[in-house]
Formats: sequence, C-alpha cells, structure tokens
Amino acid sequence: KVTAIVGASGSGKTTLIKLLLGYYSPLEGSIKVSGRDLEEYNLSWWRSHCGAVMQEGYLFSDTIARNIAISDDTPDVDRIRAAA
Repeated sequence: KVTAIVGASGSGKTTLIKLLLGYYSPLEGSIKVSGRDLEEYNLSWWRSHCGAVMQEGYLFSDTIARNIAISDDTPDVDRIRAAA
C-alpha cells in the first residue's frame, strides 16, 4: 500500500513522518497501528516495513554502500547490491 503525505512547506509533513516512524513520541495521545500503540512495536521491525522519501535527499559522510544499508542492522553485500 502506498500513502502520500503532501502539503505546503511548513505544514508538518516531516514531523508527521517522524512521529509515524517513532523518531518522536506524541506529547499527547498515541499513534495506533492496526489497533496497537506504536510504542509496543519493535521500531527496527516497524521502520523496515515503512519507506519515506523526504523533500531534501542527503548522503552521510561514508561509503555509498553504507548509505544504502543505513537502516540495515546486518548489512551484506548481496542485499546492498539488490537495493542499489
């Protein structure tokens, strides 16, 4: 399933994505995924099932391979090549 979050600059899109990926916790209320609180999920697992394309792309000061495998806890050459 693909969901797009669009809006004017400054409307909170990045903040919403960071909340949905568990980088921020809500100050009030909670975020539910399939009826469960997001905080109950293993965030590494959850993030591995999500994808986000931000407005501004960036590369970390590292190798291309490490940039590709940035969210992979156990990167290997075959998965990096497949993703490339």
